[in-house]
Amino acid sequence: MLPIDGKTSSVNSNTQMRDSNVFDDLTCLNGFKFVFHVQLRESVDQFDIAKIIKKQIVDSIYSSEEDRGKAYILLNEIMKRERCLVLLDGLDEWIGTGEPREIGTRHNLPKLADVHSHCVLLITTRPWKMTGAKILDSQIDKLLQLDGVKNVFEASRKILGCRKDCKKRQDLDKKQSEFELYVQKYGLLEPLHFPMMLCLIVQLWAEGTELKGSKCEMYSFLLDSLFKKATSEPSEFQEPTYRCFTETQYIQPNIEHLNRLAEAAFDLLFSDTQNKALVFTTKELKKYNLGELDQNNVALKSGILSTKRQEPTLRALPSFSFIHKSIQEFLAAYHIARITHLNLIDDVISGYLDRHEDAYLDVSQVFIFLCGLDIMSANKLSGMMDERNNACVKSRCVKSCFDTIKLCEIILQGYREAVANEQTNIALTLSHMFYWRDNIRELDSLKNDVRDLHSVWKNNTRNLLSLDLRIDNLIDFNRLFAFRGGSPAIAEPTSHIEFDMSSCHRLEYLDLGGNGIWLKDSDSAARSEQPVWIVLESSNPVLSSIKHISLGHIKCSSTWLNSLFSTLLTLDHEVQVGLDQCDISSRIEGAFNRMIDASIATDVNKCLNLTNLDYCEVLDAQVVELLFKSVQLETLNIQLNARNDIDPSLWDALNSLTINRVTLSLDNVLNSVWYGPIVNNVSMLSQALLSNNTETIFIYLNAQPYLMDAMHGLPIISLSLFGSGEGLDINHVASLQKLLFSLKQLEKISLLQSNESPGLWEALHNLNIKSLSLNYRDVHNLSSFAQFLASLTHLETLNIRVEYGSHLGLCDALHGLNIKSLSLNDSMGNGQLTFTKPWSRLFQSLTQLETLSIGITDWSKVEASAFFQAFHGLNIKSLSLNGYMFFGLEECTSWHCSQLFQSLIQLETLSMRVSRRNFNLWDLETLSMRVSRNFNLWDSLRGLHITRLSLSGVQESLKVNNAELLSQSISSLTLLETLTLHVFAYIDLQLPQSLKYFNFYCTGISPPELRDLVKALSACTQTVESKLEFGCARCIYKDNRSRTTLFPPEEYIPVQLELTVQRNITVKRFRILDRIRADRWYESADSAWSVRDNVAVENDDYDDGIVDDDTYDLFVRHLDSDFKFLDIRIKNRISMRVQSHAASNS
Repeated sequence: MLPIDGKTSSVNSNTQMRDSNVFDDLTCLNGFKFVFHVQLRESVDQFDIAKIIKKQIVDSIYSSEEDRGKAYILLNEIMKRERCLVLLDGLDEWIGTGEPREIGTRHNLPKLADVHSHCVLLITTRPWKMTGAKILDSQIDKLLQLDGVKNVFEASRKILGCRKDCKKRQDLDKKQSEFELYVQKYGLLEPLHFPMMLCLIVQLWAEGTELKGSKCEMYSFLLDSLFKKATSEPSEFQEPTYRCFTETQYIQPNIEHLNRLAEAAFDLLFSDTQNKALVFTTKELKKYNLGELDQNNVALKSGILSTKRQEPTLRALPSFSFIHKSIQEFLAAYHIARITHLNLIDDVISGYLDRHEDAYLDVSQVFIFLCGLDIMSANKLSGMMDERNNACVKSRCVKSCFDTIKLCEIILQGYREAVANEQTNIALTLSHMFYWRDNIRELDSLKNDVRDLHSVWKNNTRNLLSLDLRIDNLIDFNRLFAFRGGSPAIAEPTSHIEFDMSSCHRLEYLDLGGNGIWLKDSDSAARSEQPVWIVLESSNPVLSSIKHISLGHIKCSSTWLNSLFSTLLTLDHEVQVGLDQCDISSRIEGAFNRMIDASIATDVNKCLNLTNLDYCEVLDAQVVELLFKSVQLETLNIQLNARNDIDPSLWDALNSLTINRVTLSLDNVLNSVWYGPIVNNVSMLSQALLSNNTETIFIYLNAQPYLMDAMHGLPIISLSLFGSGEGLDINHVASLQKLLFSLKQLEKISLLQSNESPGLWEALHNLNIKSLSLNYRDVHNLSSFAQFLASLTHLETLNIRVEYGSHLGLCDALHGLNIKSLSLNDSMGNGQLTFTKPWSRLFQSLTQLETLSIGITDWSKVEASAFFQAFHGLNIKSLSLNGYMFFGLEECTSWHCSQLFQSLIQLETLSMRVSRRNFNLWDLETLSMRVSRNFNLWDSLRGLHITRLSLSGVQESLKVNNAELLSQSISSLTLLETLTLHVFAYIDLQLPQSLKYFNFYCTGISPPELRDLVKALSACTQTVESKLEFGCARCIYKDNRSRTTLFPPEEYIPVQLELTVQRNITVKRFRILDRIRADRWYESADSAWSVRDNVAVENDDYDDGIVDDDTYDLFVRHLDSDFKFLDIRIKNRISMRVQSHAASNS
């Protein structure tokens, strides 16, 4: 392969065209000593690159074995020592070797030997191969999409400049201008990017033949021009069977040759052995009666078939291939259309699709051609392709979303081809429709696309399973479309295109996004300039199978949303609705539009669950009314995070809604969760009393006295008080104090937003509560606050959320308390916990303190020396450190951590929940970019005298790069009795001999890894009770990249059977669980799972000493958090209880 010299000269000096840099190969290729070009279609069974080069290049140059042997040695030395470019052409025409399920034997890419590391690989392929072959990102340094001819009109000008009628500059300019108008009129710009088609289209047009955009027509003329080389006498079809043959002149005289070539093209393309699909010998071609395959053969003379000389050996046969794969695909489609009586779709192609994974995308060009030749066959083939894609989507493969996008593009191209060839009865099947357009500047293009999408959609309303439609960044809204559901359309301008959703009974996923979409009320006369409208008729419920609706950057009214939720509540299943920065308008006089981010889930018992209010810092009356004003509800569950506050207007708004029960959940991520019903009136109080009295009841501090009177003496254990920020008058103080002292079972009070005044703290004086939670930002009257804390003589647990201002007063107020547990959380990430000397004095004064929990969102704002000094030498038994950017401490080293842990001589339990969010913090050899390069968290754990250790993530599993160091540190904990790990991938552990209880929660463990884990447990010299919980998958985490492969749960059963015969292992539980729905935060973690199979030898609920409910809940609830941006869901998990006995007793 020779480098192109970088220049191409003008072909006619009279055209006054200058030399131009068409190619820039030379600059790049100068960096390589050798360039090797091989065609992968010639070596489909070979995966070793060196052997491919030997066969295709060396063997074609040398004939004797001796010469070849010398050349092989030279080739090896060149590839070892010199910088070489290896061009592997046609990955999509190469099949690789090995079984797909066997790790290490499936070659998705040709393999380059390690000693040839100086070589650079340049691989060409059709785009579908990049998704179908499961090629990892780590295997690709750069991914380039070849667009073809860079400037098609510059190239067309050069071709036209070769014609006699374009000798003069003015003639060429006129001809070029006319050609460009022709291309724009018939939408031919895309095929012009392909050199072969560029020459054909320009030449045909110059000779008076105008193509109308049909690919079948283009390839018919291409074949016609090739047959012209072998036939001198033209002849046209009198009544052509196929429209694309109408104006051809050389196909009809060669129709028999064409038919035989088409049969060969089809048979070889869909043969049982893919290695003969594209390159074949005389032996394979002989049965098609193509005649003598010599220089006078029509197929070879025309150039439709090409031949390649092989090495001169006695048994060698010449190899043949079609001039281009697309020619073979067109001929194969022609053969299917011609021989309809043989039913080739059902008998041949169906089996081909069954034998080859992802082949339904590989046949895309055959399908598109078939749409223009025989629409009935194309309709049938589209059904087969859709069926294979549905199976892929159902399995929730990582690549299924990419395959769905590709299939939708293929079906749309096929539809356009059918229309261009004037086909009728077009009924192409498509169950998953996907259309995204942004930065749209030409609405003509959008109009054509949506019209085509609508035509395909009309034929699939009863088949449609998902619809993803996004139209964004529109420039001009003068031309409108319509997108409707339910009743007959209101009269609109003729340019509208109407989508009637009423018949989409199987639709499960609806994803709509972009400022080009407007959700219109059916009873509203309002109009919008958005090109896509959606109408929902509440009186005529639609989307009866819907499971998920996502609306992003869309404008709609509150009545439309209310109507949607009312409709969804009539369904017999749950529905997830996501709002992403949706612009919600209100009909309430004086109300402003509101941008809302939220997740709403419906329940079958007229229940709505509101979460993820990320952009609503304040939950107020407007948010609730916009979403639920006219919705008839039994229960509304609201979950807030640390960034959300509650506005006092919410309480009155709740009274105006037709809701029997409202519950509130507050999760500040790092610590402390409250959940329970809001009590705003006597009716809500009655509903609250029907629930479990262990729930937290939320009341408004400014609640009416009659409500407080009604609550007197109730068996309430936990109470949360919300305020408006205003002071309490003396009457409210008296009512509140009277209520609180009447609640004899009250143990916990939470002040989540207080009415700061001395009267508040006086009302809470001398309560017999054991637990108190509050926001310190609401504390301004420090003297009254300090007196209040000192009066709580039974207080054991204090949880404070710290956000703003100086904390010196807080240190004074907490000084000397007899509490046993203290939790400090900076959940807003403002770095407000500055650990100065007052903090150190405070901690030293808490002589009864046993448990200390610190939660800081951004540890990078905490100075290391002050932090470690504040906690140094405390007599605490339990320490918990939680945070998103944990150990981002400035100037922190592993020595600092080690010194701190070693100074806590009474420490028994160490718990850490950390996250990699925003930084790659878990590269555990250099843990954080903000710390010393010598820092290693696991080193700081070595040799600690703790008895309990828990390691997990904040809202996902822990991802560990250097598992070996972690294992070594754990094995050094000679007093450790209870170990809890929540990790992403399996870790080969060295367990300490002191261990008694082991909780191992893992996102995914494969069957071989499960054997290794149990083997490690059986090696223990003491009895260990183990709780093993894991997803049915294999997870790998390396170099900050994660990969996951799902396994069917049945593959774990043989492991369980093997364990039953091991003498030193007792399996108390082997339970297979299947996911039945998404997690409900307001119910137990296990409620989303159903037990399929359960094997228990003895009582498997014996958990004495092993219980770790918090980490277990975290594992179950966030099992899919690691895959939220991928199309993966752990569908099955396994729960095991294993007792390992001393190995010496086995």
